[in-house]
Amino acid sequence: MGRAGEFLGRLAGADTAEPLTARDYRRAAWLTVFVVPALAAGNVLSRQVLSGDDPGLLAKYDQFLRLNLPGHGLMLVIALWMVLGARSARAYRSAIYLLIPIAVWTSVTGLWIRGSLTHFVGLLLVVVFITTVRVYFDWRIGVAAFVTAVLMHAGLVGLEAAGQVPPHPLHPELMTVEYRSSAYMIGHFSWILLIYLLAFVFASFVARKFRQGENALRDLNSSLERKVSEQVAHIERVNRLRRYVAPQVAEHMIESEVDPSDMRDRRVISVLFADLRGFTELTEKLDPGELEQLLNKYFTEVTSAAYDHGGTIDKFIGDAVMILFGAPQATGEADQALRCVRTAVDIQARLTPLDYKVRIGIATGESTVGSFGSAQRTEFTAFGVPVNRAARLEPLAPSGRVLIDERTHELVAGQVEATPFGEVELKGFAEPVRAFEVAS
Repeated sequence: MGRAGEFLGRLAGADTAEPLTARDYRRAAWLTVFVVPALAAGNVLSRQVLSGDDPGLLAKYDQFLRLNLPGHGLMLVIALWMVLGARSARAYRSAIYLLIPIAVWTSVTGLWIRGSLTHFVGLLLVVVFITTVRVYFDWRIGVAAFVTAVLMHAGLVGLEAAGQVPPHPLHPELMTVEYRSSAYMIGHFSWILLIYLLAFVFASFVARKFRQGENALRDLNSSLERKVSEQVAHIERVNRLRRYVAPQVAEHMIESEVDPSDMRDRRVISVLFADLRGFTELTEKLDPGELEQLLNKYFTEVTSAAYDHGGTIDKFIGDAVMILFGAPQATGEADQALRCVRTAVDIQARLTPLDYKVRIGIATGESTVGSFGSAQRTEFTAFGVPVNRAARLEPLAPSGRVLIDERTHELVAGQVEATPFGEVELKGFAEPVRAFEVAS
């Protein structure tokens, strides 16, 4: 029984998921609304075309139409209700189960007029109906159509055997006891059953392949939607990250696919320190709202200038800003130094109209750059001589001016005008450092 049940289940395609929506049922109802009147009209027309002037055949056609046309009318009423009144998939499904026996009946009754084209048309309509229902709807509705067709045809054969339905009105010599014998009727019904079964098996195969394709496409769409959602979420995370990490650092992390904790090496970079003059005094004079506006304007202009020239904002320290050139991506010592100096000049040009006085110090040299910090928090930054030198040069710069060290001056000579500022003593450095002041 287990193997037989498994076989029947696979035969019907019961292992294939076939979800149907109210929209699917509604589409089938609309098709029924248009097809049923056309079939009824074809049946009426066939009475005149196929029966000729034979009174006996005309009488049989009239008998057929008396059974057939009310069935088509009832099918039309149910289909119209599905279109205009039904609202749920369950209601549609119930209506489909009502339509199945009526639809089979309207086709099987055509088989009563044996010996004419109507016999074969009726048989063909039943086969088409079983196939269509099985392919379009789920396997349970398909089985219902198949079983209904088999039972109704069995009833018709029984009526023929009992002499209630004349099988061949054009050939009365066949109305014999031998014709109505059990052996003949069983053979006659067997080949009809075989036709229905073959149609159902073929339709189940088509339905299974069709639904498997639908399922595969649904899974693919679901996978694509999931990947798109993941990508959107990733982009949103990156955009949020860019508010806290320099865009160059975020882009480098994404493009190189490296672990941030592994981003660490030694290289030559240029470092810029900028500090807002008189900030300490301002904090005592301004209320928090005014101070916030001042700092926001200041940091906005400094950040814009740094990004315009390809700099990486390392950190904000109170009113001070540290900007790196050459990290995370190196572009060449001379290029880095030139962009660093031009950023400083641009910052002064942006802040002068706002009456902000800024001191800037710049130095170039070999540093260690990468991710540093604790297990709880890390940041991308730089350590080394140029960082300390730039930080020490900045407070020595005149208000609104830029000081650069000797190595930076050598790299930008001929492209940036600068005058000697003299040798300066820097805390933490054993030897004096030659400094140059950039012309504004």
